[in-house]
Amino acid sequence: MNLKLSPSIVDKFVKKDREFVVYEAVGRDASGTVLFRSRRTHLLDFINRSAPCEGASFDSSIEAEKI
Repeated sequence: MNLKLSPSIVDKFVKKDREFVVYEAVGRDASGTVLFRSRRTHLLDFINRSAPCEGASFDSSIEAEKI
């Protein structure tokens, strides 16, 4: 079975001086029938903010991955 996954960012907001982003993913089969939908909210930064970041990037910094 082949699935098509369509992710999208649906919202970003500031709550209690923290920046959040909401993303949604929709999975469809070959005929286009929706099999599942997932919506998640993530905290992006632990720094105080009064408005979401502007531009293409949501994160204010890029950190090296620790392995």
